[in-house]
Amino acid sequence: MRLGKVIFITLIIFGCSVRDYKGVDQMPLCSISENKDNFSIICKMNRLSISKDLSFIIFSDSNRDVWKFGGNDPYSEFSTISFKNKEGYTSPDRLSLFYKTDNRYEFVLYDKEEKILGKFIVRINDDIFFLNITNESGEANRFGFTLNLIDGVFHYGMGELTDENDIWRKLYHPTEQHFVLDNGSFERPYLQTDEGTDVISPLIFNSRGGCLFVDSYSYLDLSFNRDKNRLFKIHIVPEFGERDFEIAIFSAPNTRNAFEKWVSSRWRNRPDLPLNFRPSDDLIKKPIWTTWALYKWSVDQNKVKEFADNIMGNDLPISFLEIDDRWTTKYGDLDFDPDKFPDPESLINYLHNSGIKVSLWVPPFVNQDAESFEDGIKRKAFIAAYNSRYPALVGWWNSGNLPNAGLIDVFSENGREWFGSKIDYLIEKYGIDGFKYDAGESQFLPLKPRLPDGIYPNMYSDYYARWGLLNKGVEMRSGYFSQNLPILFRQFDKASHWGFNNGLASVMTQILSMGIIGYPYVLPDMIGGNEYLSKASEELFIRWVELNTYMPYMQFSIPPFRDSYSEDVLKITKKYLKMREKIIPYIIEGAKESSLTQMPINRPLFFEFPDDQVAYQIEDQFMLYNKYLVAPVIVEGIRERKIYFPSGKFRSIHNPLEIINGPIYIEKYPAPLDIIPVFERIE
Repeated sequence: MRLGKVIFITLIIFGCSVRDYKGVDQMPLCSISENKDNFSIICKMNRLSISKDLSFIIFSDSNRDVWKFGGNDPYSEFSTISFKNKEGYTSPDRLSLFYKTDNRYEFVLYDKEEKILGKFIVRINDDIFFLNITNESGEANRFGFTLNLIDGVFHYGMGELTDENDIWRKLYHPTEQHFVLDNGSFERPYLQTDEGTDVISPLIFNSRGGCLFVDSYSYLDLSFNRDKNRLFKIHIVPEFGERDFEIAIFSAPNTRNAFEKWVSSRWRNRPDLPLNFRPSDDLIKKPIWTTWALYKWSVDQNKVKEFADNIMGNDLPISFLEIDDRWTTKYGDLDFDPDKFPDPESLINYLHNSGIKVSLWVPPFVNQDAESFEDGIKRKAFIAAYNSRYPALVGWWNSGNLPNAGLIDVFSENGREWFGSKIDYLIEKYGIDGFKYDAGESQFLPLKPRLPDGIYPNMYSDYYARWGLLNKGVEMRSGYFSQNLPILFRQFDKASHWGFNNGLASVMTQILSMGIIGYPYVLPDMIGGNEYLSKASEELFIRWVELNTYMPYMQFSIPPFRDSYSEDVLKITKKYLKMREKIIPYIIEGAKESSLTQMPINRPLFFEFPDDQVAYQIEDQFMLYNKYLVAPVIVEGIRERKIYFPSGKFRSIHNPLEIINGPIYIEKYPAPLDIIPVFERIE
């Protein structure tokens, strides 16, 4: 069993190994010109204009400006290029050309006293401009660029951006999840995977076909549209001795083409795409049901059986029944609690005989009070701290965020093998079919972990996800450059309320944001949310079902048959599950295409209508594959909504006689509680 894992891990993990870019011989030579105020580098249809006083750097194609660098203060964090040291921010006052060769141009950066601050290097490869800042002094604790967001241009990317929750550095930034990033703002002084920023990549597209990508695991300091200032600061935090910072920019005829170019290009750290695999289609055909939102920590054998019986008794489809938190005695002892589960074999046999697969919730932590903790120490299975006692104790939500647990060292063979053997035990003894691997964010590492050469904290999520794939993972919740893994990436725990602040609206904007950074196989979180601070009302639950019906995967925990709900909730849920059966073959077709192209299954309108400028502004509608236009209701109490129809003909799935010709806005399209406006694209 382990041999097979080793072979497969070679194919999957090392797809993201560091390597060289494509050779420059595939690129015609560029040219540089100079006048009194500016340098201009021209490559085919692209131009990079650099003012000698560094008031701006502009990247343009033949028709328009695509990216514009330049801040509103020449000597601040928002300078075009700036360095931060212990005295504060400083900026170069001018630059001069120092060296040039084929498609590579090196400039020296001088401050006002003519002291050299660093180098600015531009190199071009395969129509991609790589802009590199080299810090010559080595004293800067941050340095990088500021972009001036061009008016009328919209931006997309980054992935999951709900509230930042950096427990070690005590950084908390409330963040609404917008797909059109310009509709909100975000601050990330240390960009890392954390609880709320779980699946991310430093990748931004804009509505002029521009792409900006940082192919690096280094910590970044980001500020986007703070106080609506239309500035995007992107700096490196060189905590691992980094002396330079590089971003890649390019343009394409439209944003979809830019996405396709980013996918097909070969990068040093990001794995090669498309992934050419996909998760099991069975996960599309039937929903996952989990015990978490319904039972929380009080789950036991009788409740699991009763839950399954009620699901089947109400004639609802189910693929996996996931037994969530507190099925073990202690966190890290991966076996059933004998008091809660006196006969787990019989329970699992019963579920299997009923046609239900069983998955278990597993996080990568072993608390100190677990029996296996000392064995983990002996086997060197936990992350170590730099120049400190072994192991590094970390905090997480089930240790009260106090440093009371060992974190599995997925960077080491010891850690992977030791934890994997515990998973093998569950598979072999009980016949467990899969696992929900929770956490994995780099925020849970100690501030100064002891890491192998070439390993950065932000790699933890990817190593953990790759380990999860090889150990029967059904779902993960964290990734940085994990776009090449055929596994479900679950959205962060949703709150049971409306809106973009991690409520119902964010389910839609988040799946679009995850898709545009290369994650097509997204598992929306539990329908109705997790009910942490409030219960899901009937209206909220119904609107959640309607939206989730037109996403690739569904996950229930709050039952539509609960006693506090009226019969209408179950009736409408069944109605939409029946409607979903008709489009399942189409969703599977979309999943197949995604494996071959990396195209998202849920797409922004402009991916299908790239010439329609209105489509670039819309974040409350989407396309399911290339056929269905979906306009969900995400506002409480609403029974009609504004819908935009791009060019073409659209047939209402609720009324086949209704044909709408676009482009057109319909201001008040009817949307009663049991209706989500969905339209089949027929031309």
